[in-house]
Amino acid sequence: MKIINILSFIWISLMSLNSCQKEIIIKQEQNYCLISSVYVENNKHYIEADYVQYLTGEKAIEAAKKNGDADVFMINGRKEYDIPGDFYIVNENTKIRKLEVSNKVKIELVGLNESINENQIKTFDNLKNDFKNRLFLLTIENDKIIEIKEIFTP
Repeated sequence: MKIINILSFIWISLMSLNSCQKEIIIKQEQNYCLISSVYVENNKHYIEADYVQYLTGEKAIEAAKKNGDADVFMINGRKEYDIPGDFYIVNENTKIRKLEVSNKVKIELVGLNESINENQIKTFDNLKNDFKNRLFLLTIENDKIIEIKEIFTP
């Protein structure tokens, strides 16, 4: 009976220890964006980004039609709609966000054939020199950019 009481005490003690541990919540989000600025300030890297919607398929065609940007063709007497490149970017809110870039950021640029994390500084410099009019997908974790991925757009 003593062994059962000791085991019960140990079990209760372990359960109370587990309930006292602080729960860590990792907030992660992904956003498509156009980058307006890339810079270093106080030894930290920053990006100023304008979030956009990157649409494909029927959603892209419908948005382009709504904005008057869809190509219109007549096929067998019927109007057909299409969009160049099979994608459409909607930018309803032009708010610019200043975002800190993590020191361990993973950067994927379409024009680079080198491995992403081998030389982060060189890759960030490449991004600084060539980001205009390109679409990116940012992964943000706990308010810092942990991944920057350029999206190929023809």
